[in-house]
Amino acid sequence: MQNIVSYIVGAVVLYTIIFLCHKPLKWVSRMAGHAVLGAGALYLCNILLGWSGLFVGVNAVTAAIAGLLGIPGVALLYTLSLVL
Repeated sequence: MQNIVSYIVGAVVLYTIIFLCHKPLKWVSRMAGHAVLGAGALYLCNILLGWSGLFVGVNAVTAAIAGLLGIPGVALLYTLSLVL
């Protein structure tokens, strides 16, 4: 009987932890997905614009900027690489 109560309490605690962590984990996974898409966009733009000499390094910071800001973020990164 004591084991059954322990399992029930453990399951309730586990469910509560998963329920509380669901939204932050969803946010983190969404941000990671956007960063991966941003890295892909930068890679594609580097291939397409390579003939003109424009190049932006693909790293975690530039991928996050491109992922968060989208097309304006990619344009911003290429403008900065042109200016700097």
